[in-house]
Amino acid sequence: MPVFPAELCLCIGTLVLLFSLLTILIYYDGRKFRAGILPEADINQALHQIAFLMHYKKWKAQVFHSRGKIRIDKNSNVSVDVYLKRAPRGGIEVLYSTNIGTMAWAIIVVASICTVFIGGVIMAIYIHGRSRDFARKKVIPMIMAYPLGRLPPDYQKRVKFVGSLPIPIPK
Repeated sequence: MPVFPAELCLCIGTLVLLFSLLTILIYYDGRKFRAGILPEADINQALHQIAFLMHYKKWKAQVFHSRGKIRIDKNSNVSVDVYLKRAPRGGIEVLYSTNIGTMAWAIIVVASICTVFIGGVIMAIYIHGRSRDFARKKVIPMIMAYPLGRLPPDYQKRVKFVGSLPIPIPK
């Protein structure tokens, strides 16, 4: 039976460890976290309200009615998925998950290949941290601060309400 040199065993062990860390980060990327509960309302109206709030901040927002989901993109590296569903005791439960964008995945793959997974793991941790900060410090506080039918004061001058749905006024 052939005996492997100690250096080869160390290299293989390090690669397995780094690959495992990258796999854990990929799994963690899709987890949903609870953000809070909004007052009782129609989920589609709440999705549109959130989309208007995000457009107000100049972030891209894409609404998926069938899943009760809205994807908010700050740039091609960082995005957040916000899920709305009926809460058991009334109201709308807000869940979110952080995502790494397509450009960031390309950076992670190239860094992984060039640096034998070390750079990929470091880049994945950094970009995932930025995505989590974007969700926790910017998106979720804004959603919870402006419940359905209420918009930031300077934005209310530029919209009219049809029912409880804000419609932008053309200039």
